[in-house]
Amino acid sequence: MTRRPHILIAGFGSIGRRHLGIVRELHPDARITVCRPFSAVDGAPVPDGADRLIGDLAATETDPPSHAVVAVAAPAHVAVARSLLGMGAHVLIEKPLADRPDGIGDLAAAADRAGRTVAVGYCLRFHPAVAALKAALVAGELGDVRYLRAEVGQYLPDWRPDADYRTGVTASAALGGGALLELSHEIDYVLWLLGRPKSVLATCRRVGGLDIDVEDLVEIVLDFDGCVAAIHLDLLQRTPVRTCKIVAERGTLDADLIANRLGRGGAGDPGWRDEPLPGTERNDIFRAQWRAFMDAADGGRPAGELLAGIADGAAVLDVVAAARLSAAEGRRVDLKDVSHAG
Repeated sequence: MTRRPHILIAGFGSIGRRHLGIVRELHPDARITVCRPFSAVDGAPVPDGADRLIGDLAATETDPPSHAVVAVAAPAHVAVARSLLGMGAHVLIEKPLADRPDGIGDLAAAADRAGRTVAVGYCLRFHPAVAALKAALVAGELGDVRYLRAEVGQYLPDWRPDADYRTGVTASAALGGGALLELSHEIDYVLWLLGRPKSVLATCRRVGGLDIDVEDLVEIVLDFDGCVAAIHLDLLQRTPVRTCKIVAERGTLDADLIANRLGRGGAGDPGWRDEPLPGTERNDIFRAQWRAFMDAADGGRPAGELLAGIADGAAVLDVVAAARLSAAEGRRVDLKDVSHAG
């Protein structure tokens, strides 16, 4: 980077605060502006680690950011990202890309015209366990995949013990909450591992007695050519779980993303064995994602492959839309009939 970056963080909930800490750590000389759109900030203290606090993106028009994080509620993602692209910023949009398809095609076109990198924050691609699964599949070590099962669950009131879960994004349909969107990391990395499925069969329900207006339990079955993937998402499990098992032609891989463990078994092996993975703490994957984003931006490259881009975020929304339709109508939905192109 040849000039001092001016980095803007739009939205300052828990993920915005996490990004602020990481950006300040990795770029100690950067100017960092925190924007809390839709909030009154007069008289509010500037957050630790930031240089400025504003309540309106327009306040940066005469001093535009070079890079930005969009961490507002999902319904505002596309509009805020478009505004930042108009200022010339490279943009990292927190997941999901949006809560609906409106404007995604226009966002991609705007990024192309501006020549700016736009990434989507599906940071589990940078988790050592997921990276190990990807490497094994790319190398063809196990042969053809037959079945994959990904699971994530954690009791929503325990997510942020210092806050009332009922007032958070996850609990509100109007803010883009619910298990499908809030836990869509699993959908993204399954698509990253296996590609685009042919069809989706899903159940989306609210069964846990939580005071929310969104689904807290989702089961998705994705049909690919030659294999099937099942994805379980819930806001209910008192003991958190985040796992992925791949059953393939010549063996099985079993990853635990919380314990950071990868197990392997297969034909010719003396038995099941655990393989060492690089040590990690939660912020490591965010650091790796941020470095990849800055590298792409500084090199004038679009997001892609390891760093999720607009097309990846739209592919997740295709599955989300198909899952909602499948659950509502009780039938399998062909993915080609669902598009988030614009």
